[in-house]
Amino acid sequence: YTPLFRSYMASPNGTSNGCFYGNGFIWRGSAGWNYGEEIPEDDYWFQGFDGQYVIVIPSEELVVVRLGSTPDGWFEGRPKFVAAVLAAIEDE
Repeated sequence: YTPLFRSYMASPNGTSNGCFYGNGFIWRGSAGWNYGEEIPEDDYWFQGFDGQYVIVIPSEELVVVRLGSTPDGWFEGRPKFVAAVLAAIEDE
C-alpha cells in the first residue's frame, strides 16, 4: 500500500461515473456492497473466482483475504464476514 497505489488504483475510474470501479479493476466499497453491515467507506476489494476476494480497509490497517470456494451465495456473505473480522479485532 503506497500513496501511488491509493491515488491511482483506488481512484474512481472515469468510465464508471465516479464510483464502483477503480483504476486497475478493483471495486470500491463506497458503492454500497455492504448489505447493511457497518463497513468503513474507504474500503476497496478485488474479486476472484467462486467467492475468493481481497478486501483492503486502510482506516483499519486491515487486509482480509478469503481463498475458499463458494460458487453460490458468496456475494452477501462477504460483508458479513468482513463485519465479523472488524468486530473481532475491535474486541481485542
